[in-house]
Amino acid sequence: MSELRVAVAGCPFVITPAELLTSEERRALRRLAGDHVEGRDFTLRITDTAPPKTKDAPRDGEPAAITTDGSRILVVHERFAGWIDPQSYEAEVFRGETTEAFAIEIVLRTALGCRLPQESGVLLHSAGVVIDGSAYVFYGVSGAGKSTLASFMKNVLSDELVALRRDANGFTARATGFWGTLDAAEAPAGAYPLRAAIELSRGDDVLLETLSVAEARRKLLLVAVVPPQQELWTATLRVIDDLARMPAFQLAWTPSEDNAASVIEALRKRAGS
Repeated sequence: MSELRVAVAGCPFVITPAELLTSEERRALRRLAGDHVEGRDFTLRITDTAPPKTKDAPRDGEPAAITTDGSRILVVHERFAGWIDPQSYEAEVFRGETTEAFAIEIVLRTALGCRLPQESGVLLHSAGVVIDGSAYVFYGVSGAGKSTLASFMKNVLSDELVALRRDANGFTARATGFWGTLDAAEAPAGAYPLRAAIELSRGDDVLLETLSVAEARRKLLLVAVVPPQQELWTATLRVIDDLARMPAFQLAWTPSEDNAASVIEALRKRAGS
């Protein structure tokens, strides 16, 4: 069987058998693919048989259900199903005769959320941008303006999911290839030193306030994209504990291009970029 190797957020994945990939899936994987870094291969097998029938499986327009049976993470939808074994770095997707790419994309995204905590990282539901060579991640409730703020900026890593990884100097941020509203075709390649994590909210003008370590920890846990398995969350807690000690802010703003420029200047002053 042939294999297709891709790097998602710098993590190597092997898709097999490659001959089962549809043209839509190949296009999606090209969009997700980024620069490769050294690491253990995570193998995703494709099975073109119909997914097992599951009672109350989410329907079209609903997100896939992500649960656990103990050792494996289960991804269930009426049109596809999959399992992920975080310890063995293996996964399988049953996607039947569909020619669309969403089944592989969702299983890969979930596998990335499994993998990063085991490698001193975390997947954050956030927008990431690169300013003066450093990364900033913005998170918040729906409607806070993550995608809007990103749309006013250059060098956007993502407006949906950003991969963070701890190293000897702190944390780095990478593009994941997963997008929200912006759905951009390209993102800056490589890893960028993380300068700050910022919670977004709506408010008058631009107001940037420092978050305590305890506040940052509580808020960051809410936006960590991690499947519901105890071992993964234990690892995630260790990562978030360190991440919360990075510069952390709360930003109240009214979305506009002028205010986005003010946000950049405020961050340069406060975060020391």
